[in-house]
Amino acid sequence: MAHAWNSTTFSDDVHALDKLSELRGDRWLCRGQPGPYGCLRPSIDRDAREHLSRPEKLKLERQSIDLFRSTARFFTDNGEKGALHDDVVALMVMRHYGVPTELQLR
Repeated sequence: MAHAWNSTTFSDDVHALDKLSELRGDRWLCRGQPGPYGCLRPSIDRDAREHLSRPEKLKLERQSIDLFRSTARFFTDNGEKGALHDDVVALMVMRHYGVPTELQLR
């Protein structure tokens, strides 16, 4: 799928880490991907949820976080405990397990 996003190739790790630090300061979250990814829409904006309004999607996401927290506390390992107190961490853990969220993890 063609896309209009610019790609940047870094010459070394230092330049890549500098850019990641800059983006972190701008409150961006991302993970690496070995090649171009076909869709830049968050999973909550695709498929059956694509017709929902933004407030409906955020309400659905809030319900998902609350349900996740009410059950995950019994199963989380030490690396996932932060998800019980921080919404962004909760969304990252949920997305890792395939839950549709507003996060775009490429």
